[in-house]
Amino acid sequence: MKMNIEELLLFAILFLCLQISIVSAIDPIVENADAVWNSSLDTTPVNLTNTTSTALPRPLIEYPNATFNLELKECPEELTDKPDTTPPSSISNLQNTTGKTWINWTWTSPPDADFNYTMVYLSGTWQTNTSYHFYNATNLTPNTVYEIATHTIDEAGNINQTWINQTTKTEPYKGDVDRDGSITAEDAVMALEMAVGSIPPNEEADVNCDGRVTSLDALMILQMFA
Repeated sequence: MKMNIEELLLFAILFLCLQISIVSAIDPIVENADAVWNSSLDTTPVNLTNTTSTALPRPLIEYPNATFNLELKECPEELTDKPDTTPPSSISNLQNTTGKTWINWTWTSPPDADFNYTMVYLSGTWQTNTSYHFYNATNLTPNTVYEIATHTIDEAGNINQTWINQTTKTEPYKGDVDRDGSITAEDAVMALEMAVGSIPPNEEADVNCDGRVTSLDALMILQMFA
C-alpha cells in the first residue's frame, strides 16, 4: 500500500510531536535525579520536592545528608565472680569413744557445698587436716585428760574461726597404781596401802571396779604381775 506525500508529511509531524512530548516529560525527572545525586556530595542538607509532569507522576524521595557520629563509649567493666569470703559452718554432733591409750572422735561435717576439710588440734597442738568425719588419737596416756579442738575450712581457704571443742579422759590402766605404764609388785603394795587408808586411792587400784580399793584389788594386781 503506497502512501502519498501528504500522508507521509502528516506522519512525520505526528512523530515529531510525540518525541517532543516524551522528552518534555522525562527532563524534569532526570534533572531532579541529578539533584539527588549531587546532594549526597554536599555537606549541606538539600530539600528536594516532587516534580510533576504530563507523564505519570513519579514520587521523589528526599535523601538529606546525614552526619553519623561514632561515639566511643567506655567498655563495660568485665564481669567477674566476687571472691568467696564466707567460711563454712562448723562441725556438729561431736562425740567420742575412749580406751586406755586412745580416743576416737566422730562428728558431722558441715553441709556447705564448698566444705574442704576440718583442722584438728589435740590439747593445743595441730594434728591433721581431714575431710573425714572422725579422728582417732592414739599412743595416749591412760587416765589422762585430752581436748580436741576443730576449725573448718572451705575450698577458697576461708576458715571458720569458731572453735568446736570437747574434753575427755582416757580410761585408767587398771593395776598400774603408780601410773608408770607397767604393772609391778610396787602397784600391789600401793593398792594394799590404799586399802588400809595409808594413802589416797585412785582408779587404777580399783581393779574389780566396785568403786573402792580393798585387799582383794591388791591381790588381783599381784596376780596380774605374776
